[in-house]
Amino acid sequence: MLDTGFIGGILWLVFVATFGAWSLYYIALRKSSPARVTAILYLSPPVTMIWAWVMFGEPLSFAMAAGLVVSLLGIIIVARSRKPDDAV
Repeated sequence: MLDTGFIGGILWLVFVATFGAWSLYYIALRKSSPARVTAILYLSPPVTMIWAWVMFGEPLSFAMAAGLVVSLLGIIIVARSRKPDDAV
């Protein structure tokens, strides 16, 4: 017999993590450039790293912090860049 926690987890993955995430992605694409929207995907590893530290006490290392800084700098560079049709 299937456990209710298992069924709930599968429903979460299907509806929230898949349909919800892709819907937000397409909405963001309508409002911004593909490069900027895709750059935000580079936040996934740092957010997961911080979440694992908060929730599970996963130790953080200097290399992890350096990776977080590099990811954030890349996202800032893309976010501050101008669109080709905005150039003067």
